[in-house]
Amino acid sequence: MAQVVHLLKAAPDTLAAATMRGQVEAGDRVIVVLLEGAAAAAEGAAAAAEGAGTTVRRVPADLDYAQLVDLVFGSDQVIAW
Repeated sequence: MAQVVHLLKAAPDTLAAATMRGQVEAGDRVIVVLLEGAAAAAEGAAAAAEGAGTTVRRVPADLDYAQLVDLVFGSDQVIAW
C-alpha cells in the first residue's frame, strides 16, 4: 500500500478525481492537501473525497509548511494538480 499525496489549489478535474478513486480502490492511502488560498470548489471536492476514503488536510489550518514538506518527502508519490 502506497501513500499518495494530491496537492490541490483548484477543484480537481475528472482525471484527478478518477485517479484518486482508483488509488483508493487499489488500497493506497490517499491524502488530499488543499493549499493556501484553495478555491471554494476545491473545498467541496475535498469534502466529497474525504467521504470516499481519503484524508483531507488544509494548509495552513491543519498543516504548516514544514509539516507539508515532511508529508511530501515521506510519501511514495506526490501529484500536483
